[in-house]
Amino acid sequence: EGAGGSVGAGTGVGGLVGEETRAMVRSAIDELPEAYRTVLVLRDIEGLDTLEAATLLEVTENAVKTRLHRARLALRELIDERMKKGGRR
Repeated sequence: EGAGGSVGAGTGVGGLVGEETRAMVRSAIDELPEAYRTVLVLRDIEGLDTLEAATLLEVTENAVKTRLHRARLALRELIDERMKKGGRR
């Protein structure tokens, strides 16, 4: 229909699957330890660079890089577990 609307967003099976996936990822992020969750949100969701995140958190850039790496690994593991529990059809 009008300009600015996204075609097919939230409609049909694809929209439902996308929303379920987003909800699962959000839930998995909530389960991360606070230090990992905070860095992941700042870098991957809010888009801060490493220096900005380090300054905000009052840690070194290396600490941000390490926490982000560990957060991504932990998140991947949580999501993999949920996918297995969900049973692939």
